[in-house]
Amino acid sequence: MEKIEFENFNISGKFVNGIRAYYTMVICETIDEGVECFELPQEMVLGRNLPAIAQVIEHIYLRTMQNRIVVSKLIDFERI
Repeated sequence: MEKIEFENFNISGKFVNGIRAYYTMVICETIDEGVECFELPQEMVLGRNLPAIAQVIEHIYLRTMQNRIVVSKLIDFERI
């Protein structure tokens, strides 16, 4: 984990407390000559007090790209 920020999010008129986490995943593959590794700097927003399926509010797969691409984003949730 590199950095954590606390934020409030408005999801369809409902305010949710969230944590934005910045981290890097290292992925390695075995090839004939040895192991090749590369880093994927990612960003994820996790919501508090949400049903388990809705806890990931936003996921940015590669945050170092000029235009960060949001891979998944929570649009709405409903408590049952």
